[in-house]
Amino acid sequence: MRRTLLLLIVLVAAIGIIVVSEKAGGSRKNPPLFKGFDKAAVTSISIRELERDETVKKVKNIWVTVKPYEYPADTAKVREMLDLIADQVQGAPASKNPEKHKDLKVDTARGVRVIVEGTKNFTFYIGDMSPGYTGNYLRLEGNNNVYSSKGRMSSAFSTLPNFYRDKALYSLNKDNVNELTVSYREYVDRPAPPAKGKKDKPKEAQKDTVVHTITASFDVAAGKWKFTAPENAGGDASAINSWLAAFAGLNADDWYDDDTAAVTGFDRPDLAASFKNNDGTTIGLLVGAEKNGSRYVKVENSAVKFKVRSSRLTDLKRKFADLKEKPMPVDSGAAPQSTNMPGMN
Repeated sequence: MRRTLLLLIVLVAAIGIIVVSEKAGGSRKNPPLFKGFDKAAVTSISIRELERDETVKKVKNIWVTVKPYEYPADTAKVREMLDLIADQVQGAPASKNPEKHKDLKVDTARGVRVIVEGTKNFTFYIGDMSPGYTGNYLRLEGNNNVYSSKGRMSSAFSTLPNFYRDKALYSLNKDNVNELTVSYREYVDRPAPPAKGKKDKPKEAQKDTVVHTITASFDVAAGKWKFTAPENAGGDASAINSWLAAFAGLNADDWYDDDTAAVTGFDRPDLAASFKNNDGTTIGLLVGAEKNGSRYVKVENSAVKFKVRSSRLTDLKRKFADLKEKPMPVDSGAAPQSTNMPGMN
């Protein structure tokens, strides 16, 4: 009996040791791959792939791109790169063989080289997609070990031109606008003139240009928008807010260098808009000529040269009838009123 009890005590103790060991082992986390990395301390990220390279750096605590000149960077894309670096852990290597570097495209010739500068510098190579296509092969410079990344590094670290530029045209808050003027051209088909004779080729339809100008201001005392052009009318608050949101959300698709008037068409704009803010500042927008499915776009008092796809600009040309206050609906269910004079029945 005493011997059996002793064996049970030993067995329970052994099981306890195993359970504690497993819990301790399971609670251990893999160490970070980039030891000592501090997102807040990073001052520059340089990326090179074959003959292309891109760099973003911090200037006076603001992220900018550097090619072909300093330009505000898209902070969301910079943050994505920093987060991906911070998330990488040193798990089991996918390969330890340096002869595999070329096949996995993490060698110095074929890998995407990334240099991160800050209080501690790092250089690493991004290679092919890893199994499952959820990450990339990743290798730190000077290390033969290749790891599978957490997240697609190749999507965030790019050398495409202007990839990291901030595409915002301006800082327009629809809730701060108290006056607006928008003029735009509408192109209306004109019926083609009939052919003079049977042998004459049918002529193509022409387009007439109609210029629409809409002006409105917010009446604080009345708490509503009021139009003064094309006519005096009350404004539909919901429709105007939606219109302002479309302008505020407009961003660039690309940039351009040639800025001659003959090319850009700003001397005869397709659309011109002006917004006055509550603080008295004004934001002006010009939409110029069309080329290859995009239009040249310019913001007043800015030297930056934008291009925006024409299809995205169409929504800015809204009809006055859709923006003005709608008449009160007539209650068709009301009982008809008698028009007879008393005693005339």
